[in-house]
Amino acid sequence: MNDKAKIYVEYKSQQYLPVKGMVDHYSMSRSSVDRIVKEIEECPRYKGQWISINEWGGKMINTLIFEDYLHYRTQLKNKNLAKGLPPYSPAKVREQRGEIMVVYADAERMVSGNV
Repeated sequence: MNDKAKIYVEYKSQQYLPVKGMVDHYSMSRSSVDRIVKEIEECPRYKGQWISINEWGGKMINTLIFEDYLHYRTQLKNKNLAKGLPPYSPAKVREQRGEIMVVYADAERMVSGNV
């Protein structure tokens, strides 16, 4: 048996939503969501991140990046202000959301009480 327990982390919300879900969740028009997604895709802060994915014939938007961008949008549009921003952190966005995180170890360790 391995001495190290496997730790699993699960969040109680979806990280990706379809465009229609974004429109409903954020009470924005579809054109606003599309415009913001385009701004995010051009923003150097999120290079290398999965901003959107095409799945099942529809576009799914990363809600963590979307919320982070909305939070810092004014500063990100100004290059000088953008330099002083902290790096993008999905964990920080989840914390700001007040999101619930469930952490559990593998079943053997949970049963033995050695977690």
